[in-house]
Amino acid sequence: MVAAFSAEELVGATFPSGAHLALVEVDTDTGNVDVLEYVAVDDAGLILNHYLAGAQVHGILTQGLSQALYEEIVYDENGQLVTGTRLDYAIPTAERIPHFVTEAVETPSPVNPLGAKGIAEGGCTGGPPAIVNGVINALAHLGVKALDMPLIPEKIWQTVQAARAGMLDSADPVRRAGRLKSRATTSSNKAGQP
Repeated sequence: MVAAFSAEELVGATFPSGAHLALVEVDTDTGNVDVLEYVAVDDAGLILNHYLAGAQVHGILTQGLSQALYEEIVYDENGQLVTGTRLDYAIPTAERIPHFVTEAVETPSPVNPLGAKGIAEGGCTGGPPAIVNGVINALAHLGVKALDMPLIPEKIWQTVQAARAGMLDSADPVRRAGRLKSRATTSSNKAGQP
């Protein structure tokens, strides 16, 4: 499905932007991921209250980190939700939150009188890929090219073990998808033959 918008529909629309970088450390013996430092530069247009904007940025960066490393909705084999309470659903504690280095760029939006854009979404859009890409980069020497969120220690440990055993194809979603696609293509070609 492709979304299309007319110029009339975009009147008044704003588009904040930013860049995010995560410096991570991966313990390959346990699968634990530590975010050592996180840098975020966001352009939210004209910022009226820098204190409140900074607080929103720190909160949403924590949310993005939580999405990348902890949050997972898990069901048992019968379809019963097993992560339905705060006791079962992982979120980061204060000690797991890294030092955030943040900077605001103020490029006023031309489409509204205040020149403002959004500020509270950047950590959820830039955060998870920054953290996931940092972990993939840390594991690149093992041949890891992709990982699915959340990057819980068990998943990282299993991926490392698979890589060390030469069985990364079964643990790598990109390779697995490519293999399934080629099988489907082969099957459909065979099905069309007399």
